[in-house]
Amino acid sequence: MVSRIAQPQYVRRGRRRIRWYILIPLIVILLGLIIGGGFLIKNIFFPEEKIKEYSFCNYTVEESKAILSDPNNEEGDYQVKDYLLYGESLSVYAEEYVMGGKDPLYNKSIMLRNLCTGSEFVYLLGSEVDKQILIYELPVGVYEVYVSSLIKDERMFMEEEVLDSFYTVTRGGINHKVTLIADDNYFYPDSEDASELTLEKPYVFLEVTEEELPENVYDILIDPGHYTNDYGPIVEKGHAANGLIESDETLKAALVMEKVFTDAGLKVKLIRYGDELVDTYGEGGRVWQVFDGQAKYYISNHLNALDDKSVDGTEVMYSSYASSVLAETVLNKIVDNSDLEISGNIGYGNKIPSVLPCKRTDEGYDAMMMLREPGGKALGAGNISELARTQNKPFMEGKSYGAQAILIEYLYMSNASDAEKWKNNYELYATLATQGIIDYLKLDLYEDEIYQPVVEEDTKKKK
Repeated sequence: MVSRIAQPQYVRRGRRRIRWYILIPLIVILLGLIIGGGFLIKNIFFPEEKIKEYSFCNYTVEESKAILSDPNNEEGDYQVKDYLLYGESLSVYAEEYVMGGKDPLYNKSIMLRNLCTGSEFVYLLGSEVDKQILIYELPVGVYEVYVSSLIKDERMFMEEEVLDSFYTVTRGGINHKVTLIADDNYFYPDSEDASELTLEKPYVFLEVTEEELPENVYDILIDPGHYTNDYGPIVEKGHAANGLIESDETLKAALVMEKVFTDAGLKVKLIRYGDELVDTYGEGGRVWQVFDGQAKYYISNHLNALDDKSVDGTEVMYSSYASSVLAETVLNKIVDNSDLEISGNIGYGNKIPSVLPCKRTDEGYDAMMMLREPGGKALGAGNISELARTQNKPFMEGKSYGAQAILIEYLYMSNASDAEKWKNNYELYATLATQGIIDYLKLDLYEDEIYQPVVEEDTKKKK
């Protein structure tokens, strides 16, 4: 008997209908996700650079373009090759800067014209590095720069492109950022009509904006003198006389200064806050801290001493390449408001008793390192010795700025009377020295509305 294997029965199935009312929205959503995701990825990982649209003051972008593209050099051009900042004083030079040299721009006037207001500021250039273009005096705005005379105003330009920024000291809670610009294509590098906005030459502009100090930038560095290994493995603490150790006393004075400066709204830093070894040269040292903090002023505190114990009185020292104004202001504040008197000493090249310019070496450098090295390029810092060249010059390289420095010798601690005065009144003396510096800085300068740009709709650029 043959068994039969059951054969599968195939049943013809009906054709399934596509439900388009569901599928079409799904397709649209999927395409949206693909396009949106691609756009998101492109913008995150391959963002397009936005075209820079520069404007200044109350001008529109188009008005700014029209003003900046105007060469305004009908009376000629004047090339400068170098510049530097000492404290808050900007110097420009027709030739490469040579310390103590006579540049062709000496005794010439520099005129800055504010394109926001039409106002003009004129500075007579001389040999004193702290009395050039005083950047803290400039209101917010964009300035054209001219070499000015009774005959003509020549537009200043530089052959090499320059973009360098500095900050002013904090005044009334306000800081100005001052940017030196010499770039014929700086303002609209990405504009579609950049060729029309490229200047004929890298004309010099100063752009002044209101901007808060960066976290690591300071107005003033205060140095409690001494406590170093500058001269070997033994800790150098300065003089010791009449129960006083100089490094201890300078720290007391510096802490008083810090409080008075801070109360006046200034951003300050002490070189050391205790018995910390801080050498003068090298990374982390006193000079390095000045440049790392881009300080505008450096105040070094000291007490004097001599074998001749009859000598007494106060002295303030400053760079021989600067004016005596800051040092004289501080000295007068101290002696006019306390029981201290001037020492009567007369310094190198100056006739004002107890206001002492630094002696110079045979090569022309300021002999005192604490006045010379913080000053940077203006004072030939980092060049006087092999030690300076190896330990200081590397962190100064390429920096155009330096701090204006003074060294305060409050009194002669070797004199018994002076020492006793210090023990009883050091807080007063340090406070008066600080107030003298504050007077010099004109901290109320930005409170007047004249220092804010006021531009009316029909303001035209002054020719």
